Amino acid sequence: MVINLSFMAVERPYYYELRPYLSALAGVPLTDTAIRSADRGDVTGIIELMTGAMPWPGFPHEGSKMDFWQWRYGRNPRGFTNEVIADCGGRVCAHAASLPTDLIIGGAVHRGAQCSDLLTREDMRNKGLMDRAVLMLRQLNKSRGIEVEFAFPSAAGEKVLRKAGFVDLPVNMGHYELIADPDRFFRDVRYGGLKKMAYRGLRTLKGDRARRDPDVEVYESVVFPDDIERMVLRFEKAFTFVLRRDVEYLRWRYSDPRGGKFRILFARRGPSTAGLIVLRPYSVEGRTYMDIVDLVAEVGDEGAIGALVSSAARVCREIGSTIMQMWLPSDHPYLPDLGRAGFLHRQTGSEERTMKLLFRPLDDSEEIMSSLKGGLQCHLVLGDTDWV
Repeated sequence: MVINLSFMAVERPYYYELRPYLSALAGVPLTDTAIRSADRGDVTGIIELMTGAMPWPGFPHEGSKMDFWQWRYGRNPRGFTNEVIADCGGRVCAHAASLPTDLIIGGAVHRGAQCSDLLTREDMRNKGLMDRAVLMLRQLNKSRGIEVEFAFPSAAGEKVLRKAGFVDLPVNMGHYELIADPDRFFRDVRYGGLKKMAYRGLRTLKGDRARRDPDVEVYESVVFPDDIERMVLRFEKAFTFVLRRDVEYLRWRYSDPRGGKFRILFARRGPSTAGLIVLRPYSVEGRTYMDIVDLVAEVGDEGAIGALVSSAARVCREIGSTIMQMWLPSDHPYLPDLGRAGFLHRQTGSEERTMKLLFRPLDDSEEIMSSLKGGLQCHLVLGDTDWV
């Protein structure tokens, strides 16, 4: 709705004094809302929008909110990031961005971009601002040579992205958990003794415990070893859809404390790196939890996977957490090994956010979509999302 003020015989200063009141009556801003690419001068307004709606980014990191924004949008090793805002008379009232992320689809590397931080100011919702922002984001991504867009959206973001042509990939994400300290865990729940017995019985039915490989050593470090990419390349070959993990990406994603506080464990067999696991401890209402945000090892290397999970469970107990959780596709080839290590499928509560992958090819869609036909072996974890 636009209010025509040309009939009002008032001088310019009085007109501007009346604008806030007329805007409130109309329920819309009187100034035109511009959908445009963000620039450095918009950063403070973007951060105000984010922090005004939620505890953005929602997890511990080193430095200020500005430091986090600069890490996410200014230091990505893939280069550029695209940010689009709705400028409502000089105020940022909506934001949509994309993070450049290389994807391996059907064995070929494609330039991808993950939609991130989609948010509209509460009083400006349901006015189509995000629809327009996502459309402009697509145009910017195409101009930068992006072939595929993807997202792990909230319920509100999912509605917008589906309208924009995003579709589901045929992958069902499962939430899995391991009780790292059964004695303490069941001591704190009602009928803990009976539930502990039932848990032990279920563990027996799931099969033997993970078999240990005496040649595998696990150590903790923030420095990625020189041969990490050789191991990652062998890991990637097992999947038809996986985010590319070269060493520059891994360092940016997990070793910079401005982007989050992670603990990284590496498995080594002799002189060679055999795998890695990335942990994120966090607290909710005084209780400590642990997420596995990434796990990389060759499919079938039960020794490396088992050693990494066992060491991660030890870290979990050391920080006072009884539970370790992770997201994986429900048909992931790691699941038999993880089951032997103690992981069980966890039913997600009705109020909890579920992980869903939406996908939109921008160029050569027939080639990309045909490479996904005939079965999709997908590796997706929490660290692949902008949730952490």
